[in-house]
Order: sequence, then structure tokens, then C-alpha cells
Amino acid sequence: REMGILGLVADVVSTSPRYEKALEAALGERLQHVVVESRENGLALAEYLKAYAEGRSTFLPVEALCGARNVADGYPIAGRPGILGLASEEVRCDDVLRPLVDVLLGEVVIAENLAAARAFTLGDGRGLTVVTLEGEVLRGDGSITGGTLEGPAVGALQKKREAAELQEEVSCVESTYNEILTRHYGLQKQIGQTETVLKGLSRNQHAEELNLATQEKDLHRAG
Repeated sequence: REMGILGLVADVVSTSPRYEKALEAALGERLQHVVVESRENGLALAEYLKAYAEGRSTFLPVEALCGARNVADGYPIAGRPGILGLASEEVRCDDVLRPLVDVLLGEVVIAENLAAARAFTLGDGRGLTVVTLEGEVLRGDGSITGGTLEGPAVGALQKKREAAELQEEVSCVESTYNEILTRHYGLQKQIGQTETVLKGLSRNQHAEELNLATQEKDLHRAG
């Protein structure tokens, strides 16, 4: 946690594959914002970027966000046609980051499609932001966002999930490989032991053959 940095928003939150596109659309460029422990960390990092001309970024101090309220909690959502739930409830994160999620998604509701989103914003959901599974966004101010998602944040949650799945798959393959390798070495040891036994038997056979030849010579002389 150098300089109090916890990671990008995209690094510290996750969701199920079904809601990835919706949450990416709802968060947009904020997926690339940097989560820090405190306001002081954010100010220090802003000064650093300015001093070294290292570009521009937005910092979200977790400490300053404590006490955030999930506004959408007070709206009647259960049982509304095509309304799937609160966006914040579909996010997985560390408990310490829950206030951050409430700030970013506390007014966002997920709808199954654009028709359901429109009906909800015209009724009980007036003033809330509604995002669909396909990534359309109807904001509380009346603005509507649709079309193809673009920018560096696109697919961020999906890529992180796929990377985690691949890492798990690699770990599984490595574990299987190590098991095979252990068996291989075990079989090699067993083969070595068997070869030692065979060499011993071969020596014994040679000794017995010499003994037999001697006895045959003795028998021949005796005859």
C-alpha cells in the first residue's frame, strides 16, 4: 500500500458475469479512478503528479467516504417489472470499501432492458440512475447514454475476472503437473530398485551356473 494506494476501482470491486456490462456502464471512467486510504494520501498524490508532470488522475479517499448513504435503499424496487435490484448489492468488495461502493453506485438500479428502465424512471424510480444489462444508462438528470461502450474501462471487470479464472486454472494445472512429477520420480526410484534386484539375481544366476559347471566336471571325473 505504498502512499496509501489501494488500487484502481476496477481492481478492488468485482461482480458476477451477468452484471459486468451494466456496472462498467454505470461506473464508466470512474473504474480508472485511484482508491486511497485517506484524503491526505490523495492530496499528496495530486501534488506528486503536478510536480513531476506524470499526467492526471482522480483519487477516492476511503476515509472521507465513511458515512455514505445508499440513496436507492429508500425507493420501492422489489417486485417492479424488469428491475433486478440495486447495483451496489451486486458488487463484491472488502468491507472497508463498502462506503466507496455506496458513493459510486448508491443511486443506481439495474434493469433487465431499456423498456423496463424507462418505465421505472418515469414512475417510482424518478431521480435515480438506471442501467440495463446491455449497458444503457438513464440518469436521474434525464440524460440517456447508449450505443457501443468505448474507452480504457471497457471490459475491465470482465478482464479481471478472466485473469483470476486463468490464474486459478494455471494453479490447477501446476498442481496436477507437480503430482505427475512426484509420481514420475517415484516410478524412477522404483525402477532403480527393481534394476538393482535384477542385477543381484543376474549375479546369483551366474554364480549358480559356475557352480553347476563345476559339479558337472566333478561328476564327469567321477564317471
